[in-house]
Amino acid sequence: MTHPFETFGYYLFSRQVMRERLPRPVYKEYRRAMQREGEIDQPTADAIAHAMKVWALERGATHFCHWFQPLNGRTAEKHDAFIEPDAEGEPITRLSGKALMAGETDGSSFPNGGLRDTFEARGYTFWDPNSYAFVRGHVLYIPSVFMSYRGDTLDLKMPLIKSIDALSTQAVRVLHDLGKTEVKSVEPILGLEQEFFLVEADQAAKRPDIRLLGRTLFSAELLQVGLFEDTYFEGMNERVTDYMDEVNKTLWDLGVYARIEHNEFSPGQYEFSSIFDNAITTIDQNMVVMDVLETVAPRHNFRCLLHEKPFTGMNGSGKHNNLSLITSTGENLFDPGEQQPEDLQFLLFMTAFIVAVDRYQTLLRMAASDEGNDHRLGGNEAPPAVMSINLGSALDELFEVLAKTTDIPTVKLKSMIHPIKSLADLSIETTDRNRTSPVSFTGNKFEIRILGSSLNASAMNTFLFAGMAEALEEIAERLESGDRSDEQALHTTTMEICHELMAEHHQILFSGDGYKNEWQEEAKRRGLEQVNSYIDSVEAIIRPQTVQLCEKFGILTRDELAARHEVLVQRFSHTIEMQARVLLDMANRGVIPALIERQAELNRADEGGLSRTIDRRRKENAAWLDEMEEKIDVLRETLAEVLDVENPLERALALKDRVRAAMAQLVTLLNEVDAGLPEGTLPYPSQDSLVVQ
Repeated sequence: MTHPFETFGYYLFSRQVMRERLPRPVYKEYRRAMQREGEIDQPTADAIAHAMKVWALERGATHFCHWFQPLNGRTAEKHDAFIEPDAEGEPITRLSGKALMAGETDGSSFPNGGLRDTFEARGYTFWDPNSYAFVRGHVLYIPSVFMSYRGDTLDLKMPLIKSIDALSTQAVRVLHDLGKTEVKSVEPILGLEQEFFLVEADQAAKRPDIRLLGRTLFSAELLQVGLFEDTYFEGMNERVTDYMDEVNKTLWDLGVYARIEHNEFSPGQYEFSSIFDNAITTIDQNMVVMDVLETVAPRHNFRCLLHEKPFTGMNGSGKHNNLSLITSTGENLFDPGEQQPEDLQFLLFMTAFIVAVDRYQTLLRMAASDEGNDHRLGGNEAPPAVMSINLGSALDELFEVLAKTTDIPTVKLKSMIHPIKSLADLSIETTDRNRTSPVSFTGNKFEIRILGSSLNASAMNTFLFAGMAEALEEIAERLESGDRSDEQALHTTTMEICHELMAEHHQILFSGDGYKNEWQEEAKRRGLEQVNSYIDSVEAIIRPQTVQLCEKFGILTRDELAARHEVLVQRFSHTIEMQARVLLDMANRGVIPALIERQAELNRADEGGLSRTIDRRRKENAAWLDEMEEKIDVLRETLAEVLDVENPLERALALKDRVRAAMAQLVTLLNEVDAGLPEGTLPYPSQDSLVVQ
């Protein structure tokens, strides 16, 4: 019997596979392109394409596709067969270098924010050599970026690549200023923790809200709700274990280092994580993980829900984004070292991170969310929507001192940083995981907890990396204009830089309980931006500050940012509208008929007038019917009025304020009805029968 690890990476066209199958000069050109030190010419592309095709055919592939990440946040693919006729009309298999490097697809049917009209629909996909191709089923997947005919960026990946380049350039500049001239590049390393729910597929199929929206719009709460923590890290039942085994095997074969799986806090909730890797690889692999989790589930009679809040009364799901920065020489820039240069280096890169989060707090809150995350943030399992950074008590004290003074001599600095160094690989006390904080320092990395479970992590990291690049550029300019003649001079200059920046940005630091009402007042007093609704945060993407940031580093243009704003507004509106329509449909076609049938049964049972209980329930059911009809009418009329609003942003805001409010009134009644009726009265399964136990 073959052990699952023996076929690890069998379906991944990895660096090792290329090293074995490509001529040495071709492989060297590929590596130069991967490190963004050169471009792949046509002969090199042809050689790589041929080797990739032969390898894919050996693994059963019949088609190839350019696999990209459009602005809807998921992935897209169009399959082309390898087979084509030769000059004699006989079948041959072929993948040319040209076909590998670029493909053509429809650029107007994907979300584009007006950058494409239907009559100019052409869009192009270009191979991204930063990522490895892989085979799934009968298809060779070629990771790609997506652009319009005119060169507009239409995906989430190209801005990420550009932001990484900007971050690396400015980080290397700072390190060279500190004397680390041997460093050639700096790479952000990510680890993503994917949370999700499993529900019974046959039961989920009976609910239009789960089928169409991936969540329940109403339901009586699970009887145990969050009363016990017994499910957390509990052993998995046999069916879930079999499911996880298949997920793991599938991912291992694809070269994904799937490593951690466990029960989460809520019944039916789980977490799945792979090991840390460079940002591009990690995000690509997370998109594969999400797809595998969903596609494998039906084979085990499950439905996988990636929505941030699929059930009321239970914890929601996030995708914790763990970030560190690693140099080409192997140093972690968020890890204090043994010598003074490493201490100064640590301070400067920590400061750059703090500045970026404070300066772009609403932009990051927006990029880490969607409509679904509105229902999760601020709950007992998720951080509040107000951005803050928890550094732990020791570091918090250090940076608060830096905000007030530059008078921290070398010896004192060493004593203040030493506890962090000793706990660099631990998450206890000094660098504890504050689960009420959107961002926490956890030893030698930052954990960003605000990111929603269903989201592509590219956008949030793009803006974070760009913000850090900007802060590092400012730090480099100050270092280069200051005195760096010896260690003491460099120490003094560094203290001055950190002091100036922390005096302006230290208000983002908070190590207390983010759930307490006092924090909301304190955050307001500090001047932190408080944006409770996702749609109210989307304007951050078109602020002059954001435009200047993105255009400075060539990440996105003003027009591309405006297009993304339009896409975000439209997707929010479509989501709320769809929720309202599904809720109306379920109430009208499912709940009302069930209540009418129930009323007839109760009327017949009460004909003798012998039971006060039956009489009470008969009247209660009748009241539910009348109130249900009223609330349905209110929601229907409100939705119709709001959809007549012409301005897209005004319509989105009205959907948030008016339609959501009308939905909430109906949902409250539906929850009461579902909890008060006998099991099976409604045609929609309850949470108790949905959630995998």
